Amino acid sequence: MRKTFASFMAVVSAVAAFGVAAGPAAADDPNTTEYNINPTPANNFFHGQRCETQPALGVLGIESAWGAYVDGCTSNPVRCWNDPVPAGSIVHDCTVRIETTFDTETHYRFQVTQNARLWITDIRGDVRWRDFSCSGVDSCSITETVPELSFHESVAVQCNGQDIKEIVRPNGDHVGNWAHNSCSVSIKEPPLG
Repeated sequence: MRKTFASFMAVVSAVAAFGVAAGPAAADDPNTTEYNINPTPANNFFHGQRCETQPALGVLGIESAWGAYVDGCTSNPVRCWNDPVPAGSIVHDCTVRIETTFDTETHYRFQVTQNARLWITDIRGDVRWRDFSCSGVDSCSITETVPELSFHESVAVQCNGQDIKEIVRPNGDHVGNWAHNSCSVSIKEPPLG
């Protein structure tokens, strides 16, 4: 992953100190758009953050990529039990769901892959992570639910993708294939005990 650990830690430190991210998440792709995921019955009352890149051409020879590396983004962090909890309540762990997609603009039926990292920061600022990946033809996606976020821990997801840099058409023309990344992380707090 191209994002430096230091820049991620700056966001994590702001979250740990203030409970919120200071401005939008720093992303490799400067054309990243951030979205809120609001709790609804359709998404089983999960809430969180999503980032999405604009279509871009990948770059060969970056980060030991097998193909053309397409910059991704890092979602804003989401915190388990960010709201005040009544005194004497028994607080259970939050469930985390990540959903990521890597998709090419033109579907030539070539292989693509995407890597995603789930960053988890505890209340002391210690960081742990879990890695996920997918591969597919023209697009791939990751959907994982992990019940491991403790009280006041925060979570963010980072993703990037790879595709074929250049396509040679039957007439000999060389064309690039544009692609984009979408990464979301959402959480669900169980009822208080």
